Amino acid sequence: MENLNKIVLPIQRLLVPVDYLRISHPEKRFYDFYIPLALTLIVTLLLYIVPFSVNIVGSNGMVSIFTNLLQILTGFYIASLTAVATFDRPSMDELMAGNPPQVRTKFRGQKTIEPLTRRRFLSFLFGYLSLLSFILYFLGAFSTLLIPNIVIFLPQPIFPYIKFFCVLIYLFLVSNLLTTTLLGLYYMTEKIHRKEPREIKPGEVD
Repeated sequence: MENLNKIVLPIQRLLVPVDYLRISHPEKRFYDFYIPLALTLIVTLLLYIVPFSVNIVGSNGMVSIFTNLLQILTGFYIASLTAVATFDRPSMDELMAGNPPQVRTKFRGQKTIEPLTRRRFLSFLFGYLSLLSFILYFLGAFSTLLIPNIVIFLPQPIFPYIKFFCVLIYLFLVSNLLTTTLLGLYYMTEKIHRKEPREIKPGEVD
């Protein structure tokens, strides 16, 4: 068991950004699942109803174009994570207003549920985006290199179904990245700069 922990613990540390998906809030499921799923279905439908076939994998294909874009986005996410971690504003270390999102954590063997500050939430968010952009970049790069070789070993009758399934997964991950990016931009451009309303006591000047 001790040897197993020595293997699991480093992996858990490397995958800490994925803890963003463990954050719970009544609205968060819309950003993590429902909106990306709707975008995935819309784009997939468009890909299969347009009169001319769309090149998905290969030179100048959809995956190749997005992989090139990820070279820029990955740097942006890491820079945003650095900015959030060093942003000198007291409100960043306050609990998020209203019903703050919570995350399940395990510290020194004890499982706890912690409400999140603005800084911690945004750190989780941009850490998750950084990791997801890395994953999508390597998926796109390796798909261009390896798919022609993989196709040879797949039975031709089931290849269209496998391709359709892989396209769905890829588009869902891209849609999730897009939705989460817009959520992060909303917090960075609007929410963290807005003063929360407070009660004015008699004789106090705001």
